Order: sequence, then C-alpha cells, then structure tokens
Amino acid sequence: MLLATIDTILTPTNIMFVLGLLGILFTVYNHFKKPQEDNDINKVVTEKDLGTKATILAQKEAEGKALLLQQQVITEKEFNSKKFIEIGERFNNTDHKIEDLINSVNNMNLNLSKELMRIGTLVGQHLIITGDNFTSKNV
Repeated sequence: MLLATIDTILTPTNIMFVLGLLGILFTVYNHFKKPQEDNDINKVVTEKDLGTKATILAQKEAEGKALLLQQQVITEKEFNSKKFIEIGERFNNTDHKIEDLINSVNNMNLNLSKELMRIGTLVGQHLIITGDNFTSKNV
C-alpha cells in the first residue's frame, strides 16, 4: 500500500509540478535576496571609493601644505640671506669709517706733537736768548 501511494505520488506530472514550485520559490527568493546583496556590495564599494577619495584628498592637502611650507622656508632663507648681506655691507662701511677716524685722529696727534715740539723749541730758544733759567722749581 505504501508502494502504491509512492507510485501515485511520484508521477512525472507531480515531479514536474514540485520542481516548478521549487523553481518559483528560488526565483522569488533570489529576486528579494539579490537586490540586498547588490545593495550591500554597492555600499561597500561606495564606502571604499569615499575612503579612497578622502585619502587622496588628505594626501593632496598634505602635499599642498608641504609645498607651502617649503616655499615659506625658501622665502625665509632668501630674506635672511639678504639681511646678512646688508648687515655685512653696513659692517664694511662702519669699518671704513672707523679706519678713516683713526687715521684722522693719528694725523691730529702727529700735528699736535709737531706743534708742541715747535712751541717747545721756541720757548727753549726764547729762554736761552733772555737768559732765564726756567725750571720746574720756580713754578
């Protein structure tokens, strides 16, 4: 009796009917499952793209800051170089002025010494002529 029931149930028509129902069920399941998987995949890809774009933007920003910093360093170096050259020129000018002043003072000292020698000679001659015996004790 069980055998007769299985024979009546497993007919080609019933098997085709069950396979058709299973096909419909899998098609409906895939129809609802596939958009969710596609959505998840798209979300992951979008997040990855955004992460990549954010990384690229951060890298470009860092490169921009590095270039700006490099330009600032170059500008500061040029400015400092110009300042040092200017200070060096001022020192050279000051050295020349000091040398001129030293030479001027030396000439004045030389002239003063000559004048004192001349005056001393004149006073000495005057004393010899007048016969005064001028010494420091008489002062």
